[in-house]
Amino acid sequence: VLLEFAQPRTNHNGGSLAFGPDDHLYISSGDGGGAGDPDNDAQDLSNLLGTILRLDVTSEPGRALIPADNPFVGNTAGFREEIWSYGWRNPWRHSFDRETGDMWVADVGQNTREEISLELAGAPGGGNYGWRCREGELPFNTTGNCDGPFVEPVHTYETNELADGCSVSGGAVYRGTAYPQMVGNYYYTDFCSGKVFELAPGAGGSGYFNREILQGEGQQHAAIREGKDGTLYVIALVEGALYELSNNCDVLGTLDVMQPACAGERGSVAFTQTNPDVNVMLSWTGTIDLAALSPGDYTVRADDSLGCTQVFDFTIVEGEDIMPPLIVQGGPNALTLTASSPVAFAGYQWHYMGAPIAGATDSVFTATVNMDGDYFVVATSAAGCVDTSEVFQLVIASALGVAERVGMQVSPNPVREALRLSFAFRQNLSRVQLRSVTGQVVPLRVPVATAQEAFTLHMPTTTTAGTYLLEVYTEEGVAVRRVLVQ
Repeated sequence: VLLEFAQPRTNHNGGSLAFGPDDHLYISSGDGGGAGDPDNDAQDLSNLLGTILRLDVTSEPGRALIPADNPFVGNTAGFREEIWSYGWRNPWRHSFDRETGDMWVADVGQNTREEISLELAGAPGGGNYGWRCREGELPFNTTGNCDGPFVEPVHTYETNELADGCSVSGGAVYRGTAYPQMVGNYYYTDFCSGKVFELAPGAGGSGYFNREILQGEGQQHAAIREGKDGTLYVIALVEGALYELSNNCDVLGTLDVMQPACAGERGSVAFTQTNPDVNVMLSWTGTIDLAALSPGDYTVRADDSLGCTQVFDFTIVEGEDIMPPLIVQGGPNALTLTASSPVAFAGYQWHYMGAPIAGATDSVFTATVNMDGDYFVVATSAAGCVDTSEVFQLVIASALGVAERVGMQVSPNPVREALRLSFAFRQNLSRVQLRSVTGQVVPLRVPVATAQEAFTLHMPTTTTAGTYLLEVYTEEGVAVRRVLVQ
């Protein structure tokens, strides 16, 4: 004998035994019986009623040890250290998902709710599952300490013998290989109705789909248990038999997911039936348009007229988010524009004064002398995503002719601290500035306001080295020369 504790009444005396993925033994215990848990035992941590216990029975054969990481180890309030969780009414069968290690618990209700609860693998224990403060998600008897917090069930159904049933019997997650459509779903039953249910997870943790898969009227199913190979068996007390739980449904169809190619676009799905002679209805949670899906996780369920179901989980991802190209002036000469970008585009189309330029479909475009004005480039990625640069104003085209007309000379070039501008005839200068290849403007101070044939301009000390366009605003227009600042 590893453990003994008193049972005050003849009902709710036990649930099940199961080894967890940590090799410890988990024991589910009812609240001691009596309608409504009259002694509030399930909320009393000084006894073992209405709890799930966790014991180490492998370290020392013949002894039940308390694991050091049990949640109430070392407490000074008199709480039993064997307790892993509490607030259970009559946890009739718990089981562990052999793949994830999650623990599933079916807890029999009083008069209103039957519930299924889930404790994820790695949980620290100590959870309060609510009874008798609550029955399922509903208040029951809130006298005493009912401040919680409580662990919410993942599914409940109404206690009604004429409907789904009046006494839930726990089951297991299917991890066999014979029926792929059942994999990952939790199956449970009800002792009163004999019905068998499937609880299928939604995409992205968006809840569970519950559906009835078997009537089983009058069978008094005590539990659904798992075989060594993952096969699930229904225990039927009336016939004294075990029934293998199977799925004889064909695949209802395929769901093709079309992902958005570009940022801001929507994805879509298309369902193709396997058998066109069977009526199939699609359903999903929320209000969504299957032809215009924004990024996120989704679950679509297909039900046919024969009672078969297929659940599709899928994710719509963000489309390609490309950065618009930046137009840079420079290159072989001052008339050259380059569409600069950290990513390579598959195609380009240059525009001048709002209209596409015929044949200008490379990343580099060289304008002619008289094509000063506004330019932008439309870039297309390999996925077909399109983005447009900001408008770039090119003044260099007419400016080349202005520099020749006024006979502008620049020296020295390269320049360090100051440069000298000379002209064929006296000029009034309204503005002089340097423009970097990235479009940054560096103003230069004009020392005199009267017309001169020569001017000396000093470089700001903050000017960085590099190639610039010197833009000189003369009476004849803007004259431009390339200079190298050292």
